[in-house]
Amino acid sequence: MLGIPKGVPVFGLAGTQMEKAANDLGIPFFAEFYGDVKYSSDGMLVIDRKKKAWKLEDVKKHVSDQLNTQSVTATDGSTVQLPVKEYPIS
Repeated sequence: MLGIPKGVPVFGLAGTQMEKAANDLGIPFFAEFYGDVKYSSDGMLVIDRKKKAWKLEDVKKHVSDQLNTQSVTATDGSTVQLPVKEYPIS
């Protein structure tokens, strides 16, 4: 693919068009997790207009849930699965 050097992976949210495009083009895909970004109930990132500091225990739980259960607690309190499959994680 023009513009992406051979062997350079695409980083993005698993289950999105980024993953599909990388797979369709045969480009390695790395799934991303975010330690300080909230998720909506449909699994999309919620970008705060004004970033506020997270409590350390909240970051630990957020990251631990992502790594251990491939899920997060969404802004509405529901559990959202993050289908990273067997991709490397960034």
